[in-house]
Amino acid sequence: MQKRSLKARMRAGEVCVGTHTYSASSANVEIIGRAGFDWVIVDCEHAPVEPGSLLLQDLVRAAELSGATPLVRVPENDDSMIMKVLDAGAAGVVVPHINDAESARRAVEATRYAPSGIRSACTNTRATGFYSRFKQEGEAFWSRMNEEVLTVFMLEDQKAVDNIEEILSVPGIDVAYLGPRDLAMSMGEKDIDGPRVREAIAHMSKVALDKGILLGRVFYYPDIASAAEMVRDGATFLGCTSDIRIFFEACHQITDGVKNGLRVAPGEVRA
Repeated sequence: MQKRSLKARMRAGEVCVGTHTYSASSANVEIIGRAGFDWVIVDCEHAPVEPGSLLLQDLVRAAELSGATPLVRVPENDDSMIMKVLDAGAAGVVVPHINDAESARRAVEATRYAPSGIRSACTNTRATGFYSRFKQEGEAFWSRMNEEVLTVFMLEDQKAVDNIEEILSVPGIDVAYLGPRDLAMSMGEKDIDGPRVREAIAHMSKVALDKGILLGRVFYYPDIASAAEMVRDGATFLGCTSDIRIFFEACHQITDGVKNGLRVAPGEVRA
């Protein structure tokens, strides 16, 4: 039996947990999958990975090998970049800074082949199994890919809050992924958990859920308890910070714990 797609699982109400990878390490991506994460976002916005590179293909392969659905965040809302990451075999694309309906519509079209969109068709890419899938399915391949691609929009600016109704009215959006860090900074706030930021996130969350769009939220390791609150608020696409932060926090817990354990209070005699 074929494994259900990430999109199908979330549509059925399953909470799927993933993380971002900034390390550009295929070993780290494989570890992420083997650890049980449902998805991983390869970051091409902030990390040293180019949308059309062989490195990107290797990272996508590592995710597939280990059972994590590979998604890729492009540096910007660009037709060519979106095409390249999907051609590399990504199951979906994460588009940053979607702030109005026109940019949302353009991004959706870039993820779909004609007549549903403007994605350029090529039978020789990794997405086609290097021609093998197209040879097996023929012209039906294009429509199947249009149905299966996962389109994730980062909503992370005050403009997105202002235009949230029109943005999420664009057909073809699968996940509204809320970015608290950039959102807080765009609002002139220093605290990502401040009242104004929380109010904006609650508003965008409600609009997404009312329109039947999957809700994505971020929690920060080691604060795993906050994930439960996000799930209660309707999130099914749940992001746990990044491989860099997870590794740093785990290392810090170890070093801090060992050093604190070795400290001896004045007058105390170690057994």
